[in-house]
Amino acid sequence: MEDLQVKLKLSFPNLNITRRHLGRDNNITLKITRIRHEPNKRYGKDIDINEKLKRTDMLFYN
Repeated sequence: MEDLQVKLKLSFPNLNITRRHLGRDNNITLKITRIRHEPNKRYGKDIDINEKLKRTDMLFYN
């Protein structure tokens, strides 16, 4: 974070940002890019969660 802060200060001399602010922004982007859990089986049967989502979207909007 310290290296990033130095680079930002060189590029933008009037920028007033701390390492703490940079860490918070990094944490938010990590939460956004987290992989979503998609189950493969339900009650011992194979399921395709993406197909089920498509079907419910079609029923909802039609």
